Amino acid sequence: DHTFGASDNVFARASIFDANGFLPIGSSALNEALFPAFGYDLRTHTDNLSATWSHVFSTSWLNELRFGWMWVGGGESSLNAGTNFAGQTGLEGVSTNPLDTGYPDVTLTGFSSLGEPTQYVTRKDNDYELYDNVIWHHGTHTLKFGGYFFHLDFEPVNAQNARGTFAFTGKFTGNSLGDFLLGAPNQGSGAAQGRGNLVGRTNWAHFYIEDGWQITSSLKIDIGLRYEYNQNVTDANNIMAIVNNLVPGGVFVIASNSQGQISSLAAALLTFIPIPYITSAQAGWNNSLLQGRPLRLAPRIGLAWALPDHKTVIRSGFGIYTNQAAYSIIQNAALNLPFYFAKTVTNSAVGTPAFKTTENILTASGSVSANNINHNFKIEYNNVWNLSVQRSLSSTTSFQAQYIGSYTVHADNETYQNLFPDNVLNSGPLHVRPIPKMSGFPSVTWDGWEKYNALALTFTQRVWRGLTLNSTYTWSKALDDASNPGPDNAEPNFPQDPANLAAEKGLSDFDHRNRFVTNFLYQIPFLRNSEGWIHTAFGGWQVGGIWTLQTGAPFTVNLSTDVANNGEPLSAPSQRPNLTCNPNSGPKTTAEWFNTSCFTTPAAFTYGNAGRDIVIGPGLDGFDATLQNEFPVRENMKLQFRLDIFNFFNPPTFNPPVGAGRMFSSS
Repeated sequence: DHTFGASDNVFARASIFDANGFLPIGSSALNEALFPAFGYDLRTHTDNLSATWSHVFSTSWLNELRFGWMWVGGGESSLNAGTNFAGQTGLEGVSTNPLDTGYPDVTLTGFSSLGEPTQYVTRKDNDYELYDNVIWHHGTHTLKFGGYFFHLDFEPVNAQNARGTFAFTGKFTGNSLGDFLLGAPNQGSGAAQGRGNLVGRTNWAHFYIEDGWQITSSLKIDIGLRYEYNQNVTDANNIMAIVNNLVPGGVFVIASNSQGQISSLAAALLTFIPIPYITSAQAGWNNSLLQGRPLRLAPRIGLAWALPDHKTVIRSGFGIYTNQAAYSIIQNAALNLPFYFAKTVTNSAVGTPAFKTTENILTASGSVSANNINHNFKIEYNNVWNLSVQRSLSSTTSFQAQYIGSYTVHADNETYQNLFPDNVLNSGPLHVRPIPKMSGFPSVTWDGWEKYNALALTFTQRVWRGLTLNSTYTWSKALDDASNPGPDNAEPNFPQDPANLAAEKGLSDFDHRNRFVTNFLYQIPFLRNSEGWIHTAFGGWQVGGIWTLQTGAPFTVNLSTDVANNGEPLSAPSQRPNLTCNPNSGPKTTAEWFNTSCFTTPAAFTYGNAGRDIVIGPGLDGFDATLQNEFPVRENMKLQFRLDIFNFFNPPTFNPPVGAGRMFSSS
């Protein structure tokens, strides 16, 4: 940090971060549900450089130029990488690439999962950022405007399901463990070729202008507008493809240049595509395979008004904020034919010797799967508004009441496509998928929504007789139709019936209806006014803490089998049971948190009536304490002693009873 005269200041910083971790249990939503010995190593390395140049042109003109560069590399790696388990046991139809070999993932209905995670994600990111911000003061106006440029090189690798996934449901023996010991899976899926690697590139350009107008000494309005252009991610080698299921029978669309030339890497797997394929140029698409949306406008307005009593301030604001879809979602386009070969095989409905065994089920023809993205990309907009009233109660205390609301549209959700239609769920000659030569597959869509409303009450006590205190109580309610584009700790986040998305309306996975947080710091008066070594050693001590009380978040009860017979993948079952009473009337013990008798299995070929996120999980009661003091070393140097104790009173904190192995029967 250096100042060059009265007008220029330069700041530069470089940093290196390197972390190596070992997770011995696994990477399921709840890690403790997996057996040991199937963990993974996690490494992250980051190089970062940032620089800022501030220049004062005059008392009313200021310019700030900022530059940033960051390189991030690393990811997850298997402890069993290179172990040729398939070769040792005769397991066929899985990857033989030494980078991806290891143990398969095994799911047994009613038991914990076995084996390795279905994916290990690694990547290299290289990004450059350039900002320029200008501030101009003119009369009662403060004008701010500027721009932002961002370039990203995004190179992930995700050999999804390379070691295979095998589901045992008790289809043949009546017990999933029996099927496992017999070697009779209900379903097998795997990817023998391809690694899901992407050499992604994107550029952003953003511009903004904002005017802060001090209308009177007690009234100020801020009005701004932001324009954003975010280029859709493309692959340097056009290793991307998606399925256009709006065409009868479906069609693969493969990324190409404007002349219709596709990557030479597609040649080996082109013949495995079971339906017609065309290039992006033939489809009239660009090589990102997503609809371009060049217009992103984000207006914002804010108001602050101090009332004549000089004790009350009213603030309000509204803004529209855009969100960029996570680039891990875009990688789905690299996990498709003709660059990545994944298939699913379901065993016959009757027993020996017709069924395929664990060793050879993936050698059957089966059906080709996909990892899809909806071409009709839409920009996610988050509309946010708030209104607050802050009142000064004394020279050191204040109280604030604030309402916050938001509404999000076009969020990235995930659904299943190519399932059996609702009118032909019953097995028979009409029980045919829309794309008969493919299995059901996940697809990212852009139709999600979320609503949030909250009331926050805050009491602030500035230093008074050695005490500083801030306490906030928040009542809130969050609703959506899915809380993540994929499974999380609360639910699979897939619709049980993709043709009835209205049934997915429910509480958000992160909804905590009540939350109270208070933090304080108290200067102990003991020997505060002493002198000499006594004051140095025993005076000036402070105690503090943070106390958090929070009601639990909701979770979803799902069925472990395909009762509706819609053909959803068994690796992420999303169907729900019928609901007969209030499940939250349960005993709330570790043995039985909710009333399991409230759930019953629906009739065959039907969907249950239970909603999403209707069971409330355990809450939180935590207190973190601190003891601290500062000791003078010399005039410009101090030594701080600090003791932090987390979860001071050590009450038990439980996870919600969901995840692999959390099975129950209502009988």
